Amino acid sequence: MITETMLDELRVAVRSHMREERYLHTLGVEKEIRYLAARLAPDLIKEAAAAALLHDVTKFLTLEEQVTYAREKGIALTEDELAAPALVHAKTGAYFAKQYFPDFASDAVCEAIEKHTTLAVPFTLLDAMLFLADFTEEGRTYPECKALRDLLHAKLRTGETDMDRFREVLLAALVCSCTGLLHKKKHIARGSVEAYNALVDGKRFF
Repeated sequence: MITETMLDELRVAVRSHMREERYLHTLGVEKEIRYLAARLAPDLIKEAAAAALLHDVTKFLTLEEQVTYAREKGIALTEDELAAPALVHAKTGAYFAKQYFPDFASDAVCEAIEKHTTLAVPFTLLDAMLFLADFTEEGRTYPECKALRDLLHAKLRTGETDMDRFREVLLAALVCSCTGLLHKKKHIARGSVEAYNALVDGKRFF
């Protein structure tokens, strides 16, 4: 079982794997996912915090190094990941977490790390919270991120904590992410499209 003392130690340990900017982002994601979990799934708070602290643990590698690391470790990469290597850190991060932080790397935590960039289906509530926390943490100053964060927090402050409200903001984050990639004429991962379609079609995974 993950304890707050263990999380304090993990917070110190992951710092050595990150530049200061990345570490501050990681702390922001932890703060945001704790906020979400406290309102949506209090029993997941500690697992959620662990997933947040580990989600970018291999970001110190360059894009080329990410792909090389994945191949050396036998991590299967999809066509989407080869087309957009920035996605690969999700898989290498999950692998790294299992190898070096096994006390935190439950199947649920590793799945959330693997899906935090695209939210491929099927996804759990933990997967969705990490995806959204990564998008809306307070260090994200892009107007669209701030708008989604304000919308999400406004709903939670007014007691709108039911899953339908959460799904609305989750869908808005996927739309924002995919629209941004469209404008930049960049590759959109199939997982994101499938997650978008699932939410639009009213499918529920949690």
